[in-house]
Parts: sequence; C-alpha cells; structure tokens
Amino acid sequence: MSSNRSVEFLAISLHPAIDRTIAVERFRPGGMIRGKLLLAEAAGKGTNIIRDLSRLGHPVTALGFLGRWEADYFLTAFDPKRVFSDFIIVDSPTRQHITLIETATGSDTHITSGKVLVRRREVAELLRRVKRQARPGRWVVLSGSLPEGMTERDYLRLLDLCRGRGMRLCVDTSGPMLRAALDMRPWALKPNQRELEEIVGRRLSSRAKVLAAARGLLDRCPNILVSLGAEGALLVTAGGGWHAQEKPAASVVHTVGSGDALFSGFLSALARGRSPADALRFAVACGSACVRSRFAAMQSARAPRELLKRIVVLPL
Repeated sequence: MSSNRSVEFLAISLHPAIDRTIAVERFRPGGMIRGKLLLAEAAGKGTNIIRDLSRLGHPVTALGFLGRWEADYFLTAFDPKRVFSDFIIVDSPTRQHITLIETATGSDTHITSGKVLVRRREVAELLRRVKRQARPGRWVVLSGSLPEGMTERDYLRLLDLCRGRGMRLCVDTSGPMLRAALDMRPWALKPNQRELEEIVGRRLSSRAKVLAAARGLLDRCPNILVSLGAEGALLVTAGGGWHAQEKPAASVVHTVGSGDALFSGFLSALARGRSPADALRFAVACGSACVRSRFAAMQSARAPRELLKRIVVLPL
C-alpha cells in the first residue's frame, strides 16, 4: 500500500563543496585565461541529498560541517520551509570543484582543491547532535567523503550510533568507508558499479555478474541499489531484482549529482510506501531529470514525474 505522507529525513553532510563551471574558448596552461562563469552552487553529495529530498517534499533535518566563510552561501541554498539546519560551523575554507569547459573543442577539465578541516571537539559535537536527533525508525542518510580531521574510526562511531538507536541507515560513500558501512548492516546502500567491484574484489563485466555480486550482499543489507550510469540502475532485495533504464536515453548535459538524485528518489518513494520496483522507476526518473540540467541537484519534483513513462523496469 502506498502513502503520500512526507517522511522526515535526517541527512548528515560531512564534506561540503562549492562547484563552479567556467567556459573558456581554449584552455592552455600559463598566462591569463578569460572565462565566463556558467554556474556556482553549493554542492557535495550530502548537500545534494538535502536539496533533493526537500524538493521531493520531505522535511529534512540537516547536520554536518560548514566552513565559516561560506556557511551563509550554503544555508541560503536550502528551503527554510523544509530544511532545519543544525550544522557545526568550522574555521576552515570549503573545498572547491572547478570544471573548465573548452568551447572550441567541447572538452572539459576538472580541478578539485582542498578539504574541509574539522577538529576533535567538532567531531565530538557532531556525535552529540546526532545522538540528540536519533530515534528508532527515523530515516538517516549519510552520503559522501570525510573531511580532514575526521577518521574512519569516527565514521564507524557515527554509523554505530545511528544503528544502535534503531534508525533506518541509508548510505552512499566509497572506499574503506563503504566497506565499513556494509559491516554495520545498513538498511539501504547505493554503490556504483566500480564501487561494487571494489567491495567484491573482482571485475563485473556483465549485468548478470553485477546482479550476482549485489545479491551476495543481501545478508548484510536488504536494499542494494547499484547505479549504472547511462544504463540506469539495478536494485536487489530479498523479494527480487529489477533493472530500470530510460528509453530512449536522455541527452546528457551534466552528470554531477545524478547518483545523489537517484538515491534521493529511491528513498523518497520507499518512504511513501511504494513497491521496490516502483521506487526504482522513480529513482531512475530522478537521475534522468538531473542529467538534463547543468545543476547538481534536482530543481523540482515535477521533472522526474514527467519522465516516469520513459522508464522501463524489468524483473531479473
């Protein structure tokens, strides 16, 4: 049975970033290059999740870290009617992601710099605030990488706190943190194909092998959502497996944030009582809506709903 109720999420954004896209006619190292700023936005996986879930109609309590000099920039990016911000403000610059688009050739160059720096007292304060917000059955989403100063052990403590308080733990991360999260038996996990290969320790050269690898994780997580880029996404649960893809595929404008939109759409649909197959359909529609724009977060809930008829879902 489905419901239209708006489940409240707790979203933990540990490592914010500012994304800038700049167009230049030609990119040559050295000297002065004049460009046009096409886009600047508050970003990072956790930030994208907060904006996506709120734009899908959910109240969101947002926790994590923000650099002092850019804090207002991030806070004004959130809808104050749906997002309750409880961030810890730290004395650190915010990391920057810059994409240089060369208009003469259509090629792009990606530059990333820095990490947000947090201190031990700020990590301890984050744990206190999460503990204050934790309650059984509440949905909590942890997405993205760790800031400098926060260790994998801290991350494990954070996961253990959420799970120990009976929260519904939903995780999208990579590397050692992904394996650590899986060991904590989360409720939902969203690796991409490369990250799934890292978990199982082998190359997955076909959809059948991706499916088998994902099914092999069900003893530790009941919902495995694997993003497959242009090929859509694959979902496995104890009740079955499905593949979903937009047909014909969208013309891609910008892929940054599409995995976050996918995960947000999936969680939103499940929170409203949709079936796993319907949640996968909506998830892929959200990802497709995101790649159609130059922004890292979905701009509205209308766009994915208009794409639902283009999403083909097949049982596996």
